[in-house]
Amino acid sequence: MSSDVVHHIPDVTVRYDLLVPHPSRPYVAVCQETAGYSLPWLEPVEHHTAVVAHIASLARQKYGLEAVAVRILSYQHEREQAAQFRLYQLDNWTGQVELPAGLVWLAEADLAELALAHVAYWPALEAWFAERQGRVPIPDERVPWARPGWYQRLRYWLEKTLAANHWGHANKIELYRAWSISAGLWVATDQGRFYVKASPPQFRRETGVTRFLAEQLPTLYPEVVATDEAEGWLLMRASAAEPLLAQTDISRWQEALARYAGRQQASRVRRDEFADLGCPVRGLAELATEAERLVTEPKWLRPEPGVAFTDEELAQFKALLPELQRICQHYAVAGLAPTLVHGDFHPGNILYGRDGPIFIDWSDACWSHPFMDLAIFLLEDFGNPAAINEQMALVVEAYLASWSAEKPLAELRAEFDALGPVAILFHALSFVRIVANLEPSARWEMHNVVPWLVRQLLTT
Repeated sequence: MSSDVVHHIPDVTVRYDLLVPHPSRPYVAVCQETAGYSLPWLEPVEHHTAVVAHIASLARQKYGLEAVAVRILSYQHEREQAAQFRLYQLDNWTGQVELPAGLVWLAEADLAELALAHVAYWPALEAWFAERQGRVPIPDERVPWARPGWYQRLRYWLEKTLAANHWGHANKIELYRAWSISAGLWVATDQGRFYVKASPPQFRRETGVTRFLAEQLPTLYPEVVATDEAEGWLLMRASAAEPLLAQTDISRWQEALARYAGRQQASRVRRDEFADLGCPVRGLAELATEAERLVTEPKWLRPEPGVAFTDEELAQFKALLPELQRICQHYAVAGLAPTLVHGDFHPGNILYGRDGPIFIDWSDACWSHPFMDLAIFLLEDFGNPAAINEQMALVVEAYLASWSAEKPLAELRAEFDALGPVAILFHALSFVRIVANLEPSARWEMHNVVPWLVRQLLTT
């Protein structure tokens, strides 16, 4: 679901410019000034690229606009200026035509009178007008929530679902999160609060997988109310559980990992059903072959200057790869049998409630060696309490002990240690798949993750 943590970038000026379209014509809302026009703009405190609820709120407060931010059209980080410039596309879900005082609609023919905060906005603005006027098609990879008609379909489905279950009316629908891999909306009703997660086509399996898991053992998964697998919509009751990250009691972290291991083991008898739900096989044997992609397609390690691999780093990775492949091939035969793998298993995707842990966000679910899930959990600090970081070895030990019926603990520790770098490689290749399926203009959101992860391999 979502977190109330504010992601703020210190010592950097972050400016959001807003492209607010007319509901039916190819116009954008602009501020009328003495020397011409400018786009509406904000300087918010929240800076996470996926969090958008505050944009709608601030645009309403400052300009009287009724619109929601659905995607970033341009993102420029000027390091020498210690400044970021972001151009957001907002959508007019209310059909607002009459603009508040100080704003007017601007047509493409009048763009010469528009002053932009950053020169890189021009191509994005021109591309938007070209799409809106039908001169170029919308890219196939465009996320659904940034397409015309999506919100209207979602609202109809929500109202129909709520009415069928006697849960009243959707009094307020708030788009909380929107980026290239998901959107999240809070829904306030007469019968409480709900959360909708919307997934793009590459993650559509999440709706069916989450529903299937919740049917087997409801206390360990979100309370699923309804799904639309064709649309990628997952409607859940808002949970009163707190993030695991808020827990300073080490026993709760140990419990979460031990129970997760138990669910991995239990998934084996349901392998065919998970396959039918769309979970791909990403076992160690497949990983050994897929890893060649990072060598044959070096663009994944060199997405842009500043983060691109140097020739020395690339040579270092090429030298390391055969050993990683050897480990994959060995444990594909000698290791623990494959299980369901979450694919993005980190403390931020675990809640802790009255009945214990709740595992959320199954968009990357697949079939692989169970230890692939612990790489991200251990690799990065997601805001873990200091007391937990100091005792993380005890959390891992609780996880490994849960597998002791299958192998002696010493062998499990050796397998876990050997597969640590392989698990990082697994996640790097996950992001290769993710980025390859994003709209080209949005790949900047994720493309730095692949070189970051592979660099961790070189220092492990």
